Amino acid sequence: MQQFLETRGWPTTDAVRAFDAACVNLVDSGIIVIHNGPCCDTCVGAYLWGETVPSEKALGRHPHGYVFYNEQSSDTVRNGGDLWLVCGPIPESKEVEEDNSGSVAISQRIIDSLSEFGLTAHADGPPSVLRVFIDVGVERSLEWIQTGKIVNLDKSGACPQCSGTGDCYCIRQGLGNAVGCVRCGGSSKCRSCDGTGQSKRWRTMR
Repeated sequence: MQQFLETRGWPTTDAVRAFDAACVNLVDSGIIVIHNGPCCDTCVGAYLWGETVPSEKALGRHPHGYVFYNEQSSDTVRNGGDLWLVCGPIPESKEVEEDNSGSVAISQRIIDSLSEFGLTAHADGPPSVLRVFIDVGVERSLEWIQTGKIVNLDKSGACPQCSGTGDCYCIRQGLGNAVGCVRCGGSSKCRSCDGTGQSKRWRTMR
């Protein structure tokens, strides 16, 4: 799904081009790809099953898998961190803990597609969670390389999630009504900056 790409904010490096090309390849093979999905994994999951999958079926398409990453993970990549991908089969098994064969198959398909374009991904814990480094030209600190953690909280500038408005996604991109929103709980405030509009980015050390 391309509608969230405008706010992803990644520079156009060779690795970013390769990643996007691999995603096109996945879409062509019947896997739904949601780029830079709103807010967190829970929110993107709700969007996937509540809107995207029904829309695909209404159009006569029958996707057999999905993969997505959220705004928070996009922000991590912008600051030199790894991209976390969440994936799985469609439909998902009701007994996921007992039968994860569908997730394993989709996970491997994604790994293979990324590999075709020169990117290396691996499962991080369960097969439904993949980790891949996308080089956006940001120098990674030694601490990041050793621990996988981004250091230095930078509160300068506008919040990258709400672009400084302080408004939740339901106000910025939705119907302008926060009632029932799972992101802000009805407060209408951006979940990332608590409505302040100020950046709270973790940045790598130079």
